[in-house]
Parts: sequence; C-alpha cells; structure tokens
Amino acid sequence: MPDMARGICASNTKAQIYSYVLDRRAYKVATLRWHPDKWQHVSGSLQLSSHEKAAVLARVHGICQSINQQWAAAQLDFS
Repeated sequence: MPDMARGICASNTKAQIYSYVLDRRAYKVATLRWHPDKWQHVSGSLQLSSHEKAAVLARVHGICQSINQQWAAAQLDFS
C-alpha cells in the first residue's frame, strides 16, 4: 500500500477514504481528457489557423493547470 494510502487509512473514516478514491479517479480521468499533448494531436488534425491552434492549446494548458491545482488542494485536505 502506498504511503499516502496508509496515512489515509490510519487517520480517516471509510467515507473519507471512499471520497479520496473517487477524487483520485476523477483526477485521472480529467488529466487524461485535458492533457495538452492529446489536444496538440487533436488540433493538428483540425483545419485551424496557427492563431486558433495556439488559442486552443493555451486554453487546454490553463484547464490542465487548474485540474492539477485542484488535486493538490484536495491532497492537503486528506493529509
């Protein structure tokens, strides 16, 4: 069992552990969906101008950063 999970199991209730597991799954799904490399590939297959591609990738990068920041904040709640 990873150290983080051991710490969670030792100090939290089953509901909190379940919540952590659901949050972790949601984080994984979100990072796979909004990963900038994936969108770079997707935007390359679309007929967009270079300005539009840059705007799409900038927005995706911002979304990915937001997801990572929210996950980091959630990690603090569990520690």
